[in-house]
Amino acid sequence: AELNRLAELSGLTMHSVEPQPESRAEFYFRIPVQLAISGRYHQIAKFFYNVSRLQRAINMENIAMTTKVAVGKPLTEDEGTNVDVSCLATAFRAVRGDEGSRKKGPPK
Repeated sequence: AELNRLAELSGLTMHSVEPQPESRAEFYFRIPVQLAISGRYHQIAKFFYNVSRLQRAINMENIAMTTKVAVGKPLTEDEGTNVDVSCLATAFRAVRGDEGSRKKGPPK
């Protein structure tokens, strides 16, 4: 929800948000979400900057940027160059006490 808000504030169009399965490390869970967004280059940069300023750590990985230029139709200065971006946004959360080790039997 926070990424949607930041995309909107940056003037971007959010095309898809696809949550991926969580994966566990020793002390935290990785919560990946595949994103597809589009907008002008500076709007994309503003979005990434705003994500970096969130309280929660979110990694932006596997970033792919493409542009679509209409053949034979020059862009006006107002149109700018639109960029399509796909990336993996990964948030993290701590392992809670009840998610700790799954050892059976009494503690030693």
